[in-house]
Amino acid sequence: MHMKTSLIWFLVVVVLVVGGIWYAMSRPAAVAPAENSGAGTETGTQSAGASENPSTAPSGSSASAAPTARSFTVNGNDETADLKIITVPAGTQVSITFGADAGSTYHGGLDFRSSVVSTGTIAPGSTKTITFTATKSFSFTPYWPATNIAKPYTIDVVVP
Repeated sequence: MHMKTSLIWFLVVVVLVVGGIWYAMSRPAAVAPAENSGAGTETGTQSAGASENPSTAPSGSSASAAPTARSFTVNGNDETADLKIITVPAGTQVSITFGADAGSTYHGGLDFRSSVVSTGTIAPGSTKTITFTATKSFSFTPYWPATNIAKPYTIDVVVP
């Protein structure tokens, strides 16, 4: 009797593991938008002249000086983010504080990844700030860190 019970439990575990792997592999991957894509609604768009956190330029700077630093905040969850497009001039020092919403983000958190820089895991209710110099357009794609499953949205950094 003990042998039968052990065999049944073993088969249950195998079926669950194989089913979980099949489910994770069968989910479609998110498709990133084309470079410099500005398509979509204006909701969640912020350009360098908008209401980002201002940085002060050094005193005595002229209009022809290099672009000043810009700071942005992006609050994301499992379905969307409150800021989808960030537009800055080339050469701008950019700081983005990414947050994972505590109420609508799976307990494993989010990881915002791009070809330029990534945040690493951000636990729900937490934030991480990344800094880079904008030289080209690219997109951040949020992932569930434990499974590497992409979320259904991106945050585009547009450098005209």
